[in-house]
Amino acid sequence: MTPQISDSSERPRLWAMGISRLQDLFFDIAHEYGGRADLRIVSRGFEDAVKEISAAGDARPDVVVAGGANGAFLKSRVAVPVVLINPTGFDVMHALARARRKAASVALVTHGETPDEVRRFVAAYGIEVVFASYQSTEDAENCVLDLRDRGVGAVVGPGLVTDLAARAGMEAVFLYSRASVRSAFDTALEVAQATRSEALRR
Repeated sequence: MTPQISDSSERPRLWAMGISRLQDLFFDIAHEYGGRADLRIVSRGFEDAVKEISAAGDARPDVVVAGGANGAFLKSRVAVPVVLINPTGFDVMHALARARRKAASVALVTHGETPDEVRRFVAAYGIEVVFASYQSTEDAENCVLDLRDRGVGAVVGPGLVTDLAARAGMEAVFLYSRASVRSAFDTALEVAQATRSEALRR
């Protein structure tokens, strides 16, 4: 069963979809939105998440919040808006600083290409970081194993990547913060309210 934080049908229906560390972060801040949204935390990812949304019928969410590869997967496969969680520059630098305290060699692994602003920021502060990216679950696993074989000791990334890194015996630092998740929830609320207003006008 999926936990439900609020059951008011008058409120925008938001589904926060994620597993592992991201799910834990959802639970940490969900109570902040209980009075503003019918918010459900759904422990599903990828194809299972698509099936969960399809099976909901008229009770499907107005907006889905998700991160990383799971968010990109859902965005191209479901008929409801998907708001992606985007780490802030502070998230990235804070996570890299934590990783450097754990290991001499650090990698930042992101879904899709590493944003240019992140590369410029790291270069400006003279931080030595290995950049890597992935597109799929299998790709992420190969990426992490390759980094381990190259001697990287700590990995910064989304939940999928940090879980894989921990299983590979590496130090793992989760990329997302409460601030970045709150920002995604706030955006999702705005999208849901705009969508409902447009439906009423029609």
